[in-house]
Amino acid sequence: KQWYQRRVAITAGGCGNFPTLEVTLEAMVRAVKSSLKEQSVELRDVRLNGSAASYVVADSNIDTYNDVDLIFGVNLSEVDSFKRVKEAVGESLLKLLPEQVSRVRLRSRMMVDAYVNKMVKVSQGNDCWSLMSLHNEGGCNVELKFVDKMRRQFEFSVDSFQIYLDPLLYYKTHSNVAMSKTFYPTVFGVSLYGDFEEAAGHLKEHLIDTIQPEEIRGGGLLKYCRWDIFQTFSLQTYFHVFYNVKCNL
Repeated sequence: KQWYQRRVAITAGGCGNFPTLEVTLEAMVRAVKSSLKEQSVELRDVRLNGSAASYVVADSNIDTYNDVDLIFGVNLSEVDSFKRVKEAVGESLLKLLPEQVSRVRLRSRMMVDAYVNKMVKVSQGNDCWSLMSLHNEGGCNVELKFVDKMRRQFEFSVDSFQIYLDPLLYYKTHSNVAMSKTFYPTVFGVSLYGDFEEAAGHLKEHLIDTIQPEEIRGGGLLKYCRWDIFQTFSLQTYFHVFYNVKCNL
């Protein structure tokens, strides 16, 4: 599935007269990677996460996905690491501006203010990561997550997949041979649920399960209820998931 060639429209949030950025997801990833390098931020890998990763794993069983979650594994141990990551995101947005747009007076901070509609920074205990969400009026937001360490990166088995993109990016940079259905680089994925085949089975059969549900934060129960209402997943789910779990609403 050539999701990386999908074009997304990154829109400004009413901050100045900034154009909509019509870019492919591949171009976005490459721009962020190069900007992180320029800011001397150590990058371990790039992974596709969330519903887009589930879309790839499920093959024909899921037709669409909502947001695109991209995880950049980085070293955030330096005092100014978060600042440099923010700077890198702004610089990558500058690179993605249409060629006819003058960049003379533009700065990375201005780009972040214009195109980033949500920023989160967490540095506590086993969590050290930041999130920058780029707004898309069509509903497909691009979530850029920069992770040094994170206590929990999934809620349910069906959204626990992560696909490593580095082999694909390397191939497209260094190979002159076009990919086809019979010739392509090997890209591997993992399920943080712990059992890839079981999680993929849940996805295929529209079932959900999880481990250590007491660790779920950020509306996991509400996501479950939404799936139930819209019949995205069967009612024959694993109801023990929320047994004896405290939910703060």
